[in-house]
Amino acid sequence: MKEAGKKKKLITAGVLCVICLVQLCLWWHYGKQKEYLMCDELFSYTSSNNAEIQAFDMPLNQWLDKDWYLSQAAVTEGHAFDYAIPYRNQEADVHPPFYYVLLHTLSSFVPGQVSVALGVALNCFFLLGCTIFLYLNAYEIFKSRGIALAVAALYGLTYGACNTAAFIRMYAMFSFWLLVHVYVYLHFVEQERMNPKTYVLLGLSLTAGALTHYYFVLAAALLAAWYFVKLWVKKHWKEVSCYHVTLELSAVAALAIFPAMWKHVFNDYRGEETRENLVNLAGFKGNLKIMYGIINDELFGGFLPLFLAAAAVLLMVYAWKKKQFPRKEVEKLFPVLFMTCGYFLLVTKVAPYMTDRYLMPVFSFTVLIAAGSLCWLLSRLIRPEAAVGICAAAFLLPSLWNLSRNIPSYVYPDFREHRELAETYADKYCVYIDRQYDWWEYYGAVQLLKEYKSFYCISYAAITDDIQAGMEAFADEDEILVWVGDSQLNEEITGYIRETVGASELGPVDDWGKYHIYLAKRTENQ
Repeated sequence: MKEAGKKKKLITAGVLCVICLVQLCLWWHYGKQKEYLMCDELFSYTSSNNAEIQAFDMPLNQWLDKDWYLSQAAVTEGHAFDYAIPYRNQEADVHPPFYYVLLHTLSSFVPGQVSVALGVALNCFFLLGCTIFLYLNAYEIFKSRGIALAVAALYGLTYGACNTAAFIRMYAMFSFWLLVHVYVYLHFVEQERMNPKTYVLLGLSLTAGALTHYYFVLAAALLAAWYFVKLWVKKHWKEVSCYHVTLELSAVAALAIFPAMWKHVFNDYRGEETRENLVNLAGFKGNLKIMYGIINDELFGGFLPLFLAAAAVLLMVYAWKKKQFPRKEVEKLFPVLFMTCGYFLLVTKVAPYMTDRYLMPVFSFTVLIAAGSLCWLLSRLIRPEAAVGICAAAFLLPSLWNLSRNIPSYVYPDFREHRELAETYADKYCVYIDRQYDWWEYYGAVQLLKEYKSFYCISYAAITDDIQAGMEAFADEDEILVWVGDSQLNEEITGYIRETVGASELGPVDDWGKYHIYLAKRTENQ
C-alpha cells in the first residue's frame, strides 16, 4: 500500500511539473511580446530603482533623452541592491514594499537597463507557485488528484492568468500569498490541527500578504471572520485565543517592518478614498456589472452564464439522486466561496476604478470554485475520469478560443507599430506639447519618445521664456516631429505650435490613444 501511495504521489508530481511547464511556455509566449509599460508598470520600476525621487516628474521645457529615462527607472551606478530605495519610495507612496524590493533585486543584476523580461519572469515565478498551491487547495477540498490537477491546469491557461503574467505589478505575488494563506486554513485549521506550526504559518503568510498589497487584508479579514465564528461555535476557546494573538502579532510584525502602513491605510488619500467609496452607494450596480464582465471575459471566455446554469442543473440532479445537499462533502469549499465572493463585493465597492487588476488575486479561486465544483458534482453522476475530462474540455475550449482571438491586454500588441514608426523618425528632433503636466499621460508618452535621440517637453499651461532658447537646437532642421498630448489640433494649439517650432505645415503621422503625432515642415529656419 505504501509503495502504491508513493507511486501515485510521484505520478501526480510529474503531471504537475508538465502542467507548470506548459503554463510557463504560454505565459512566456505572451510575456516576451511585451515592450510597452503603461504608467503604473513604469511606476513599478521607478519606485523600485529611482534613487533620487519617489517617481519621476517629467522636467518641463528642456531636452530629454533615453539616458534620462534610464536614470529614472533603472538601477544607477552605486545603487545596486540598495534596499533603502524601494523602502523609502513606498513610504512616500501608498503601497507596501515587498514586491518593489524583489523587483529592485532583479533590476540590480542589469544596472542601467529597464528589463521588461525580468518583470514578467518575476510574475511567472509567483504564478508557478500559484499553480502548485492551487492544486494543494483543490485537493484539500475535493480529495481528488484528478480534480485538483484539472483545476491547477485550467487556471494557468486562462486569458486572466496570461494577463496577470504580463502585468508588471504586485498582483501575481498577491495571488500567491493568498493561496498560501488559504492552504494553511484548509490543511491545518479545518483538520483541527492547530499547533504552534499552524499559528506560525498563518502569521507568516498574513504578514507577507499585507506587505505585498493592502487589499490582502480584506481577504484575510473575511477568512478570519469565518474561522472565528467556526471556532466559537465549536467552543475551541484555547484555539480562539491563540488565533486572536496570531492575528495581532502579525499586524504588529507588519507595522514594525513597515510603519508607514498605518499612515497609508488611515491617513493617506487612498485610505480616505476607500472609506468614502465604502459608504457611497452611487454607481455600485454599474460597477458590479463591469467587474462581473471582467470575470466572465477573462476566465470563462464569455460563457459564465452557461457554467452557472450547468452547475445549477448538476446540483439539482445530485440532490434528487442522493436525496440531500452535499454540505458535508464540500464543507471546505464554503470558506473559500465566502472569501472570494466577499472580496469581489468589497473590492468592487472600494476600488478607485473598475479594472481587472484588483480581481486578479481571486482569479484562481474563481476557477477553483467553478471548475472544481462542476468536476466534483459530475464525478458523482458518471465515472470520475470522464467527469474530469468533460469539465476540463468545457473550461479549456473557451479559454483557448479567447486567447486565439485576443492577445492579453497588458501585452499591448498595438504598441509595436507605433514603436516602429518612432524608430523610423528617430533622426528627427521631437517636441512634446501638452495642455498641462499629467504624469499618467507622460508615463505613456515617454515609452515612445525615448526612442528619439532627444525630445523637448513643453507644458502649454506653464509656458516660460526658456522655450525659445530650447528651440535653437534644431534651428537648421527642415522637419521636426511634434507630439500633441490629449488634444486634437485646433486653431489655438496649431497657432501656438507654428509660432513655437516655426512650422509652415503640419502633416499627421500617427494617432495613438490620446496622442497625436505630426510632422512639422519648416520652410524657413528660425
